[in-house]
Amino acid sequence: MTAQDLDAGEAVWMMVSRGAPWIAHADNAPANLAFAMPDDGDYVSIAGHVEIVDDDERKKALWTVVARAWWSGPEDPDLLLLKLTPTRIEFWDGPSGSISRTFAMAASVIAGREIGMGQKKVITPPPA
Repeated sequence: MTAQDLDAGEAVWMMVSRGAPWIAHADNAPANLAFAMPDDGDYVSIAGHVEIVDDDERKKALWTVVARAWWSGPEDPDLLLLKLTPTRIEFWDGPSGSISRTFAMAASVIAGREIGMGQKKVITPPPA
């Protein structure tokens, strides 16, 4: 899946198939979404709850040409939206470049503590 949008309420929206076997159990289920840019040493983990949404106007607003690989258009009856509302967001900004990361990991192992491993931040959004 690909994140299509981050709305003003900080929810992440994705397009999903109504025919996916897990859809029947997904509404209000706990979920985690992760993004990685290993070449830059950046990682994001978003934990929260998902909601299945069948909203024609939002489907049209989120529609992209790339989505045509899976659906005929925003009105395709198989298209649903998955809304992830975050309860915890973790961000790691590590050293960029494989040599820097390898050196930082080796130094951390030898010293028994984190050395040069970048920054980690945790964000807990306020309840809606």
